[in-house]
Amino acid sequence: MRLRRALLCALVLLSAALPANAHGFIVRAWPEDRAELEHPPTRLQYWFSESLEPAFSTLTLRRQDGSIVAEGGTDADNPLQMNLALPAGLEDGVYLVDLRPAFASDGHVVAETRVFFVGQAADATFGGDRGYELEPLEALWRALLYGSCLLLFGTHMLYGAVLLPAWGTRAQRAGGLPPRLMNRLGQLALAALALAFAANLLAMLQQSMVFFGTDAAAVLVQGLWQVVRIGSRFGDVWTVRTLLLLLCGALVLLAIRWRQHHPEQVRPLWAANLWLVALLLATFSVNSHAAGSLRFPWLALLVDWLHTLAAAAWSGALVALVLLLPLALRPLSAPQREAATHAVLRRFTWLALRALVVLTASGVFSALNWLQRPSDLTGTDWGLALLAKLALVMLSLLVAAGQTQAFRPARWPGLAVLAGLRLEAALLSLALVPLALLAAAAVPQPDFRPSLAVPTATQHVAESRVDISLSPGGPGINTLDLRIPGARQVHVQIAAPQRDWRSNWLEAVALENDLFTLSTDVIDNEGRWQTLVDFRDESGQLQRAAFAWEIQGEAMLETSLPTGPQHWLALLTLALAICWAMLSPLRRALRWLDWRPASLATAIGATLAFGLIVGLGVALVARNDAAWRETLWPPPSIINSELADATSLARGRSLYDERCAWEAAALEEIITRLPRLRDEQLFSMTQEGWRALPPCTGDISDSERWHLVNHIRRLRRGR
Repeated sequence: MRLRRALLCALVLLSAALPANAHGFIVRAWPEDRAELEHPPTRLQYWFSESLEPAFSTLTLRRQDGSIVAEGGTDADNPLQMNLALPAGLEDGVYLVDLRPAFASDGHVVAETRVFFVGQAADATFGGDRGYELEPLEALWRALLYGSCLLLFGTHMLYGAVLLPAWGTRAQRAGGLPPRLMNRLGQLALAALALAFAANLLAMLQQSMVFFGTDAAAVLVQGLWQVVRIGSRFGDVWTVRTLLLLLCGALVLLAIRWRQHHPEQVRPLWAANLWLVALLLATFSVNSHAAGSLRFPWLALLVDWLHTLAAAAWSGALVALVLLLPLALRPLSAPQREAATHAVLRRFTWLALRALVVLTASGVFSALNWLQRPSDLTGTDWGLALLAKLALVMLSLLVAAGQTQAFRPARWPGLAVLAGLRLEAALLSLALVPLALLAAAAVPQPDFRPSLAVPTATQHVAESRVDISLSPGGPGINTLDLRIPGARQVHVQIAAPQRDWRSNWLEAVALENDLFTLSTDVIDNEGRWQTLVDFRDESGQLQRAAFAWEIQGEAMLETSLPTGPQHWLALLTLALAICWAMLSPLRRALRWLDWRPASLATAIGATLAFGLIVGLGVALVARNDAAWRETLWPPPSIINSELADATSLARGRSLYDERCAWEAAALEEIITRLPRLRDEQLFSMTQEGWRALPPCTGDISDSERWHLVNHIRRLRRGR
């Protein structure tokens, strides 16, 4: 009997409803897999759907013969991106890119190889591959850790929501239940805590082995687990989880110890521990794939936590009930057993039904975050695992429906109910296989807009060659990569001529192989943009290169997915499910309200008035903000049509020397004001003069005046 109980407990713990975790994926790449390039790129860039662990993510470029060309990793300013600066003069050929991103959300490491071709057509014999193998050790610790924590929460929920209302009595001062039941509850809590501690240690060991690609002995002897604990999100969450486990264990031991001397403190300690275990379950959501959701990211985390709580309230409490019920009913007579079973199952059914409704609604909401098309259910490992899990849950629900026969003692008397509970637990135990697959399989990848080619350009200035690329080349955060042999101190200014706006001069960071890089978010909409590049060449002379870009909205890096009616419907259903589950507490709260017509009308009127005021306030703020922006920086009446490149600057300088007789003192004042002056103002100064400065003489065309404007702007940089 004891052996059977132990096996049943192990199976149910392994089969507890695990949140579905999975690794992320590439949402944008440059170059694309199997791309054919006429010229080698200056840098490889890959954007991911989730943040990466910088210390454990690597990127390697190798030639066809296997020799390594360069190595890179996660971008220092953007954990969603991996970069690799390439050496100059990369010859034509086949190049293989080995990516090993470690995703911060769940710690999964995915090995992927991509290929691109420089100066030659794609070879069908070369192809990329992607692989993620489920680690048996990971499946084991996930099942044990989740199962033990769900049992811990279920034990506390069973005590507070089922046993106390059904069997509690004031005569039992230490917890409200007979000592044998309080002892068993304490034993279940301690056993779950012990298993959770062991599984948590196993989690750190396995994760360190994966991050460093080594065995357990090296992790322990070299102390590599400490590096993971300190230098990764997995380690941060692991530390918080460990502290919560220690605190929960301390409260359980305190409740057991105080039963004799402070019996009135037992129930408060169990109630406090329920909230601590709820926080403990939240650590699973932080390390779940919900952390990388591309739709409602913060809400996805909250819903995942709610899903886990509902699963624990159902399956965890079921396991605790199966292990507690025989002990509770053994000393009772047959009529007492019927009455006790009826009382506890009535309360448990109330709890399980509400947990199941919330579990279903939250599960649908979470699944819709990743399911894009019907084929995702039948054409992906993730979808097939989800279907298998749903089938097993449905079978367990059919068994649970049969438990209603417990309310008819003549048809299902006495301890026969326990057999049904055990069958339900056994069916849940079969869910271990699909749950393990859900934890390992990648979620279906959404259909992102097709990646556009990264804008690139080349310009020769004096004796220097300037190669530039702007990635991804859409509104939002962009990275400028420049290769300028022999250059020193490269500065960049980004301008929008249609708005007569320009950024401050930004200094690019020098990398190896004459490569300079700069990340900025000043490109905030579509349209015509310019990039001005000032650098000093090997001789120390200040040189200028200028480039014009057509920024397209399609090239913007997508960080979220569109929300459809099905998502809003799922969210509404979830809200209704939560309200229904909380109906009884809400009813008790509503009894305290004044429902007289006058009071009701006042409340409705105040609510509508508040909503109207808030809506008007938001609209007014938006309108004022738009008006303020237009007043501060109105659209120009005339647009600078000349790109401020070296040719324009030379022409403007020649015109200035010939046509503009401006005194040095007045010119100095203009130069000081340049950051605040717009191009149309400078254009007007050359045409009409300014203060003591006369206008530039002669027949000057609009195009020539813009050359003059570009030259005047350069005076501040050229000093």
